[in-house]
Amino acid sequence: MRQPGPACTRPPRAAWLTVLLPALLCATAGGAPPAQPAVPASRPAYGVRLVSPAEGAYISGPTTLEAEASFPAADPVARVEFYADDVRVAVVARPPFRATWDAGPEFEPHLVRAVALSASGERAAAEVRTRRLVPGQRLEVSVVTVYATVRDKGRGYVTNLKASDFVLEENGVPQTITYFSREARPACWAILLDVSASMEGRRIDTARKAALIFIDSLAPQDRATVLTFSDVVDSTELAASDRGALRDKVLSARAGGGTALYDALVEATERLREVEGKKALLLLSDGRDQGMDGYGPGSTHTFEEALEHAQRAEVAVYAVGLGEDLDQQLDFRRRRSLKDLLESLAGDTGGRAYFVRSEGGLREIFHRVAEEVRLQYSLGYTSTHARRDGTWRSITLRTKQTGQEVTARRGYFAPKGES
Repeated sequence: MRQPGPACTRPPRAAWLTVLLPALLCATAGGAPPAQPAVPASRPAYGVRLVSPAEGAYISGPTTLEAEASFPAADPVARVEFYADDVRVAVVARPPFRATWDAGPEFEPHLVRAVALSASGERAAAEVRTRRLVPGQRLEVSVVTVYATVRDKGRGYVTNLKASDFVLEENGVPQTITYFSREARPACWAILLDVSASMEGRRIDTARKAALIFIDSLAPQDRATVLTFSDVVDSTELAASDRGALRDKVLSARAGGGTALYDALVEATERLREVEGKKALLLLSDGRDQGMDGYGPGSTHTFEEALEHAQRAEVAVYAVGLGEDLDQQLDFRRRRSLKDLLESLAGDTGGRAYFVRSEGGLREIFHRVAEEVRLQYSLGYTSTHARRDGTWRSITLRTKQTGQEVTARRGYFAPKGES
């Protein structure tokens, strides 16, 4: 019978212990570590975040719901579902994951959720809670609203920005944007038509035609009033649908008398002060404020007072300067050119000034004005400066992208009252 060789000889049990124990001690003391169990491959990351609305925002009316999802390339997002107060309000199948939801007329609290799902059934969710704003809270919370238009030099309007693309500062201090919307909202317009003696002849004809063109360009939901002014101011009722009354007011305008421009601006902006939402004023004038005799001002208010009234009423002024050489004609006090006055009035309120020499350019100008107001972003924030001291607060708004121009109001007057 064949005997097993030495390699196959099994040592006694005690010998096995003698061999294994030193090996275990050696490994514990720093030798080769024992084999570890295999680590399973990490699960791909699935994430989603709500871009709009922001946490703690105040929302009402048409509200933008927007989400950004980060899913693996091998299992991309198939759709994003938006929920408001546990009711599904929109489903978006491809980026940008954006929808519009009507939050109602009041600033009520809402739970807004975004749920992103892949074709394989993977999902990710995010939620934010908005806040209620009631009249009693206005002593504690002041939401500052800024309407802004963004242009990319040489390429027109930029309409696809998010709240995170903006940088907003008040008196140089960064502010958190808590409300953001790209949705078009109706505007309330005051059309201010200069019918003073300085507008006689071709200027008044051009102004009448300009006002009629603009009335026809208004959206059906827009409200408007027409105010004519010379020594005194005359106006129509603020209406949403009666365009006929607005046209009749324009067609009946006749030139004569002095030019109480600043008084007319004060009255027009006061008419809009209590209006909620987007407010704008279209001024058709040569920009001169002067009495009929030519030896005194036409208004009891100054330019600075008229500008402050527009700023306090949060009215954006779009000025259309009618006439030639307005850059060379000076105001009554001979301090500034008429062109400079109109540009300051518009720029400091978040509007824009245009200058025409003839009727031909009016339609293009009004197309631009209507487009600008329609394409405005709406931003809101609660100031970190909580004191209700009535002081002027400067606003600086820009985008993070170089080469983009932002048009927005340059500041506001803080409310007065107890802090």
